[in-house]
Amino acid sequence: MADRTIRVRFAPSPSGHLHIGGARTALYNWLLARGSGGSFVLRVEDTDKDRSTDEAISEICASMRWLGLDWDEGPDVGGDHGPYQQSERTDQYATALEKLKADGHVYRCFCTPEELEAEREVARQNKRAPVYSGKCSRISEAEMQTMEGEGRQSSFRFRVPEVGVTVIPDAVRGRVEFRNELIGDFIVARGDGSPMFNFANVVDDSAMKITHVVRGEDHLSNTPRQLLMYLALGETPPEFAHLPMIVGADKKPLSKRHGSTSVEEFRAKGYLAEGLLNYLALLGWSLDGSTTEFTLDELTKSFSLDRVGKNPAVFDMEKLEWLNGVHLRKLPVETLTKELREFCSESTTSSPRFEAAVEVVQEKMKLLSDFERLGSYLLSDLEEFEDAAVEKLQGEEEFHSILDSCSNFIETIKDFTKDNLHESIRAHAESLEIKPRRVFQVLRISISGKTVTAGLFESLEVLGKEESLARLQFAKKLISN
Repeated sequence: MADRTIRVRFAPSPSGHLHIGGARTALYNWLLARGSGGSFVLRVEDTDKDRSTDEAISEICASMRWLGLDWDEGPDVGGDHGPYQQSERTDQYATALEKLKADGHVYRCFCTPEELEAEREVARQNKRAPVYSGKCSRISEAEMQTMEGEGRQSSFRFRVPEVGVTVIPDAVRGRVEFRNELIGDFIVARGDGSPMFNFANVVDDSAMKITHVVRGEDHLSNTPRQLLMYLALGETPPEFAHLPMIVGADKKPLSKRHGSTSVEEFRAKGYLAEGLLNYLALLGWSLDGSTTEFTLDELTKSFSLDRVGKNPAVFDMEKLEWLNGVHLRKLPVETLTKELREFCSESTTSSPRFEAAVEVVQEKMKLLSDFERLGSYLLSDLEEFEDAAVEKLQGEEEFHSILDSCSNFIETIKDFTKDNLHESIRAHAESLEIKPRRVFQVLRISISGKTVTAGLFESLEVLGKEESLARLQFAKKLISN
């Protein structure tokens, strides 16, 4: 297999948004393909007609494009191994099922759900694995015809060897063994020939020449069944790599109870694609145990399956936010401005101070959504103060003297740039024999009405002298009253 060009796939079920776990799987597959010069295939597993929707397909594709994970073959770009939606591949499944029938690898099962549950209950009571007994594999043709005449529904089961083990050489977990007697004969297709998940996967991955199946650990139990079907169909199995589960702080699988779980939700909250991808890469993979900041290009050059761990990866919202802030603050101002124009409301982006405010607020931001919260005082008139800001100013004994003295001094400053303002106001504070940081705090809160803001001198420059002085007077009146 080593001499084959790598072909990997991401195969989401379009029944909802792109889950963060699915996004990580897509990322790892994409990195493996791009780093090796291979191909990344997008396949839509939409055989569940009750749950699959065209809207979900569109949303998943949009989320992947936003992340920057393009595909070489797929529903909308075509390719030599299509169709790329399972609902359009019924002929291929029918052909593969006929081969399994002809070679004696499957048989019809007429057991009802009630009969199967009764079997499982007996097995549980006798402390045996609740696997299918295989009784329908022993019925005669006459019995089969009788059941058909009774209108019984049937399915097709795969014959699993009764002894021995099925061995999975896993790129992450190493050698994994499954005792065949504990697998049991399993259903590959319904009576009408429509395929079950495992069967469709094998047929599709074989037809699409997939060389590596990289997916979540929750699929590991499916793998022995799939491997047996590859061999029965005479196909070369791919290499398997099962990724560690993503869990919350409580060590339980990541779900809605832990907060946001879909790519769409994180995007709506103001995360950057670069920040989210960087963090997803670290959920199970590490370059050297210490490096945490990566661009997508750096990940492409560095990623390999042999650096993926076995242990569950804990999803840490605080670390994600911190890492997103790192990427956000590295953006060129022009790029961040463009991102914010798309993210923020029109009332925000239409402010004449919008572009200047972006440069000032950037150093304080972790999310795009931070901009309006941190920079609102720069974008519109100051009409009210936060309660905490009022308390801070009231707690400063020399508030009035600082404000009066600084207002008079600021009025004399001609070079109203951040560097000159910093130097001049610091010197003025020292002349008052007051620690500069106390003066800076009074001025910062007075011009913003907030306790958490962007830099004082950058803010003064954006507001300009006239507006800055007007805000100082507003603050003085507010506190006096």
